[in-house]
Amino acid sequence: MNWQKQYQFFEKLTADQVGLFATPRELEQALKTYNHALDLLKSGKQAQAISLLKTVADDFPMFSYASHLYGTVMAAQKDFKQANDYFKKVALLDIDQDQADLLQQQMKLVAHEINLLEHQENLLKKRNTAFSSVKKEISIADILEKAPRKKHVPGANQEEIALINRRLGNEDPADLSGELALENRRANLKFAAIVIAIGGIVFLIFYFGIRPIILSSRTEYDQSYKRLQWLEQEMEFRAEQGQTEIELLLTDYQKKYSTAESDNATGKTDKADLTDPTDQDTSDITNQESDQNTIQESAEDTAIESAEETTQESAIETGETEE
Repeated sequence: MNWQKQYQFFEKLTADQVGLFATPRELEQALKTYNHALDLLKSGKQAQAISLLKTVADDFPMFSYASHLYGTVMAAQKDFKQANDYFKKVALLDIDQDQADLLQQQMKLVAHEINLLEHQENLLKKRNTAFSSVKKEISIADILEKAPRKKHVPGANQEEIALINRRLGNEDPADLSGELALENRRANLKFAAIVIAIGGIVFLIFYFGIRPIILSSRTEYDQSYKRLQWLEQEMEFRAEQGQTEIELLLTDYQKKYSTAESDNATGKTDKADLTDPTDQDTSDITNQESDQNTIQESAEDTAIESAEETTQESAIETGETEE
């Protein structure tokens, strides 16, 4: 049907030919726009006319001629669904008999065109579905060929079957198991990397933090032990020279620590199965350091007293010789 010939049934309007659907000023402006759009349509300038008609039809839905003419233009543009929507709006308004007869004929034609379009769309969908199924069958037949009766032709291998399944959208359990195995390997590698990193951090903390403290404590212990040895040698040397107090101090020291060492040795042998060697070494080192400090202080005090007595004796002897 030539919908453009339908434009001849629409004529210019005046305020007396239409009902009151807006204020007088708006009514006058709407009729002016409608008449101008109708002139543009009849002169072949459809683009400008469509814009003007859509504005008037949407702004003034009670203006039946604007919606009726715009629906006719949409039908001429093959937009039958939108034309049918505007025709339904016009059918709900109060229109004259001539306009109602024209509208009824146009709605029948538009409904017929919509049915044809839907039928064509359904046929196209069916054809596409059939074509896709035939295409899948052809792709499978290209790989899985039927072997002759008397000749042995090998069928598709596992890789080819997996490729067919992927093309058809089917999941292959073997592929899923491979992906799961790959994920497990990645998780194990991440765990191993984390363990190695933690071990490296612990090693660095021990090597640069704890180890220097242990070495410094051992160095201090060695220095204290050397000082104790020097004091013992010095006391033995002075005792041999006849210094009575030093000799008494050395005798008391030897008796005390020889007895303490024997008692400690007996206690250690009794508790060897119950104590930790590391704890024993730590306690021995602590006891030795305290004993060394005590001996060092007593030896220094004794040395100072012996020096004072020697000075006093020499002063007394000097005074006697002068007399």
